[in-house]
Amino acid sequence: MILRDTQIRLVSFADEYVSYSIAELLGSGQIKIRPHDTIDHEPVESHYPIIWLVVVPTVERISSLEIRRYHATNEQILYLVTDERPSILPPHLSDCTLFWQLGATQLLQNIHFAEQRILQRQHFYPAELDDAFLQLNFYGRSPSFLKAVRLIKKVSAADTNVFIKGNTGTGKELTARSIHYMSDRKNEPFIPINCGAFTDELILSELFGHEKGAFTGANKAKVGLLQLANNGTVFLDEVDSLSPKAQVALLRYLQDNEVRPVGGHEFSKVDVRIIAASNTDMKQLIKSKDFREDLMYRLDVLQIALPPLNKRGEDIQLLAQHFLSTLTLEHGGKIKVFSQDMISAMQAYEWEGNVRELDNFVKRAFFLSDGYVIEDTSLLTGTPNNDSDIIGRVSDEIDMFDGFQAAKDELICQFERDYLTRILVKTRGNISKAARIAKKERRSFCRLMEKHGLERRQFAQ
Repeated sequence: MILRDTQIRLVSFADEYVSYSIAELLGSGQIKIRPHDTIDHEPVESHYPIIWLVVVPTVERISSLEIRRYHATNEQILYLVTDERPSILPPHLSDCTLFWQLGATQLLQNIHFAEQRILQRQHFYPAELDDAFLQLNFYGRSPSFLKAVRLIKKVSAADTNVFIKGNTGTGKELTARSIHYMSDRKNEPFIPINCGAFTDELILSELFGHEKGAFTGANKAKVGLLQLANNGTVFLDEVDSLSPKAQVALLRYLQDNEVRPVGGHEFSKVDVRIIAASNTDMKQLIKSKDFREDLMYRLDVLQIALPPLNKRGEDIQLLAQHFLSTLTLEHGGKIKVFSQDMISAMQAYEWEGNVRELDNFVKRAFFLSDGYVIEDTSLLTGTPNNDSDIIGRVSDEIDMFDGFQAAKDELICQFERDYLTRILVKTRGNISKAARIAKKERRSFCRLMEKHGLERRQFAQ
């Protein structure tokens, strides 16, 4: 299951042997069930998904059940009929009725689909994720994400400069906005600026303003963002791209809290909190003299490190279901779900572009998949994913001028990682089963996994 606390509740009106067989089947698929006598009431604000599996001998028996006919947004009812499928099934039962004769695979598959439908209807977030985060679409439940959330809350209460460290697409600007809107400055301006988008002259003009005629094209005076954001917050993204001249100017402001427009002579006092961010190793930039160490001391008073998506476990699916839900609402209620193989592949994927890449993938999968179930794993990369294409893909990445042995070693390394990943996706992280398929001892297989940085939890469902 996607969430650890999803509950499968079994209500059986069939004979005891069938009920026991179903319980055994679900248990072998590592799905825990809770037997119930009937469907009872649950508060709508319940913090976990509930799937009711109601076992009946015939389709006709469903209409005679004395159970409530509605369910809360955190619940889904599935009817499992032990008799043969009739030639005509009532339309209102077509989406929620399964037949035991069709086998275990369909039952397990539909339980997973039911959980996804619940997750698309209702979001299950811990109490730590309050409205300030949810209004900014800042979602998650994983320990690494919640650790960052707790740090954001502490940092927002401390009125000092903050440095946010994180890879591309991890949500650095959302973090900066969260800090601002949870602080005492929340009613004042929040102004983001991407330092990498401006030339040397223009970044100084953006931050500090300029006088008329200060440089070519300065046809009128302009107030800088630091003055516009007085008493508020300025977010400097890609701060590592500032030129040496801009670094000196920013350092002077941080020391004196005064700004002077480009070409001007008068200083103005301003009170602005600076939140800076980068996806670059700042220590390395300081070591290479590309970034001022004294400026970094001023910016990095408090630091928040954002976890990459591939370290956030179940958050990958929580976010994916949220994106699917949004697309469904925007495009006419066309509900879609992921197959189990697709979910396993998503959990094993690197997500170098993090949440932004996940969002793009879900859009691609939603629009390019024709049916109810999204199952083409090649959509993760946007290119066909044929087994015979491994060498073709790798050969584009190796440098033939490194020599035969180096090219061979690289090709073998890539093949090993691809091969291990595919087996682990197929076995959903069952190392013993994967080792048998690979015809290797379990210990040797584990050593190969360790060599390529693969962990069982990336593939386990």
